[in-house]
Amino acid sequence: MRFEMNGDRVSVAIVDDEPLSRRGLASIIDQEDDFSVLADTVSADAARTISTLYPDVVLLVSDASAAKVVAQLRSLSTVSPRSRFVVLASQDEPRRVRHLVTAGAQAYILRSAAPSELVTAIRVVSGESGRVMLSVSRRTVHALNDGDNTTLSEREIEVLDLVAAGKRNVEISSTLYIAEGTVKRHLTNIYAKLGATSRTDAIRRAREQGLELR
Repeated sequence: MRFEMNGDRVSVAIVDDEPLSRRGLASIIDQEDDFSVLADTVSADAARTISTLYPDVVLLVSDASAAKVVAQLRSLSTVSPRSRFVVLASQDEPRRVRHLVTAGAQAYILRSAAPSELVTAIRVVSGESGRVMLSVSRRTVHALNDGDNTTLSEREIEVLDLVAAGKRNVEISSTLYIAEGTVKRHLTNIYAKLGATSRTDAIRRAREQGLELR
C-alpha cells in the first residue's frame, strides 16, 4: 500500500509479509510529526516498490535466515542506495546481528522492543550516517564488543546456508559465481571455526550457536 508523500518528513517504507504487523507499524510511525510512511509492502514486491520511491529509511521486518536477509538488504540497497535500513526481528543472536550490520543494516531492533525504541532507531539512522543503533540484550552487546575469531564471514554463511539446503559444491559454485576450489576452501575454514568434522556436523554446530540456516 502506498501513502501520500510529504517532503518535510523522514520518509519510511515498511517491508513485512504480515498484513497486521505492517498496519500496526505504519500506525506507530505515522504518529510521529517528523515521519511519513510512503508504502508498506511484502518482501516479493519490495525491490519494485522501493526503486520507485527511494525512501529515507526502509524498515525490514524479517525472521528469515541471516543469509536471506543479507541478500534482501543487498538487493534493496542496490535499487535505493541512499536509503538507511532498520531490521526488526525476533532473534537476539550476536552472529545474526553482526552479519546484518556488516551487510548494511544501520539498526537492529527486537520485536519485543517498545515502540519508542523503534521510533528512536528510525530517527537516529535517518539523521546520522555513521551511527548504528542496536536494541538487543546485554548478552548480545557484550558478545559483539568482545569480538570472536571464530565468527563466520558473510560469504561463509552463504556457503553453509547452501550446504544446509542440500547443494553440492559444484552447485554452490554456480550459485555464488565462485570457483569450486574456493567453495572447498570456505568449507575448510567453516569446519575449523566451528570445530566441525563434516557438512552435517557444521550445520548442527552453526544452528546450536544461533545461526539461521535453511
